Amino acid sequence: MNSKKIILLITLTIVGILGTSQMALAATPTLSATPSTLNKNAGETFYVAVNLIPQGENVCVVKGTINFNNLTCKGITLNSGFMAQTTPTCANPKFVVGIPGCTNASKNILTVSVVGANYGQAKISFTDVKVIGEGKDVASNLNEGTYNISAVQASQIVTPDEQIATSTTEQNTNTDEQANGEEVMPATVGVASLSSILDYKYFWPLLIIFIILSISYGIYYFVNKKKEKK
Repeated sequence: MNSKKIILLITLTIVGILGTSQMALAATPTLSATPSTLNKNAGETFYVAVNLIPQGENVCVVKGTINFNNLTCKGITLNSGFMAQTTPTCANPKFVVGIPGCTNASKNILTVSVVGANYGQAKISFTDVKVIGEGKDVASNLNEGTYNISAVQASQIVTPDEQIATSTTEQNTNTDEQANGEEVMPATVGVASLSSILDYKYFWPLLIIFIILSISYGIYYFVNKKKEKK
């Protein structure tokens, strides 16, 4: 066999091995955090699904541990249709989840509620993962979630203590004004009251002038009538 045939044979063997390994990798069940990326503010709650993608394998049990990096766990929910031998919690995020009847279809196993702790990069990852098929362990891939946590500007944050302090300051200001003899009322109320006082002040003088003019006109009218008769 000449050198050209040997090189060709080696090349075909390498290509075949690589192709077989890629096919095996593509068919490996995957445990994935979805969405895999997000942009959130520190202190903002968001949800991440733990999905099983069997890639054609028949999967019956999934076990592992959820890890939180720069994230505060608020809750972990086992989705309907699954049986938990070990139910994960924020204090102990280990899980052993059984799938009744097994499955070769993608499933959303868990839903995790988290809050970005500090600005920077945050992650959800998995360790000690084991995917079990019908009586055998199955190789698996892991896809973690990577999230960008942004800092919230201090001017945008109004804490409950600050709200209480503001309300207390306003109440104290009103109390001080009242203690000093200053009546606290809207400007429109003051204007309306002043208008009423002015109307009442000039009512009687105007009425008296009107009566005097009426009497004077009456006297003038009767005097002229008597002169016309004479």
